Amino acid sequence: MEIVIKRINYKTALSVKNAYKAEGLKLRDFKGMSWLGAYDNTTLIGVVAFRRTKKGIVFKSDIVLKEYRGMGIYRKLFTERLKRIKKIKGTGSKRMYAYCTQSSLSLFLEYGFVKKRKVGRYTYVEYNNIK
Repeated sequence: MEIVIKRINYKTALSVKNAYKAEGLKLRDFKGMSWLGAYDNTTLIGVVAFRRTKKGIVFKSDIVLKEYRGMGIYRKLFTERLKRIKKIKGTGSKRMYAYCTQSSLSLFLEYGFVKKRKVGRYTYVEYNNIK
């Protein structure tokens, strides 16, 4: 299987909306959101997004379809998102943050994010000093 990561738009991300619902997650678009999709041939199998806020760069809307989990797809999406964020000029704050689920927490911690607090079923993490 060859996974290809490419930029997508919100309308394209909507094709996996049922996967978000099944996980109890919401798929929403915000002004300035950038979307990335992972494809297996022509099938969208994973999505991540990010956008700039007053507080820094927020990571949003992460999902990989259940049948594709455990294959390194989320890691590929995550690292591609980081590469794109590092290319953003004038990010204002040098901070990235996210409200992540238990299943994605270990990857955030592996990449240097720090666990700050629990917010409901999510864990708030942040990373300072983007280089």
